[in-house]
Amino acid sequence: MIRLAAVWTFIGRYKYLITVVVLGAFAVFGGEDSLWANYKRQREIDAMKDNLQTFRQNYERDSLALSRLVSDPKEAEHVAREVYLMKRAGEDIYLFVDTEEKGDSSYTTPTGLKKDSRGLNNPRLR
Repeated sequence: MIRLAAVWTFIGRYKYLITVVVLGAFAVFGGEDSLWANYKRQREIDAMKDNLQTFRQNYERDSLALSRLVSDPKEAEHVAREVYLMKRAGEDIYLFVDTEEKGDSSYTTPTGLKKDSRGLNNPRLR
């Protein structure tokens, strides 16, 4: 019983200090609008701004490449030949691949497709 009276005496003597400490702790750590939650949201915003900058750079690069493809027929032909392995009518394309380096008889085309040594798509190689 004496301990309970001592606790009430302590609370009565420091009630304003206890109230300020409790409210301060709630402002820092509790609720959706606490300082801690705002700090975490600001870090997310900063990360998103960094991503936005990267996306803008990629957009500028891709827009420039697209404008070159649309305006320059030689660039379009270059992409068609190099990336998509397209050819003109009556023209043959030969790909020479050193298969000894990889140790298998498959290779990856510039488009990322795996082909076997005969140049055929092989679904087992994907």
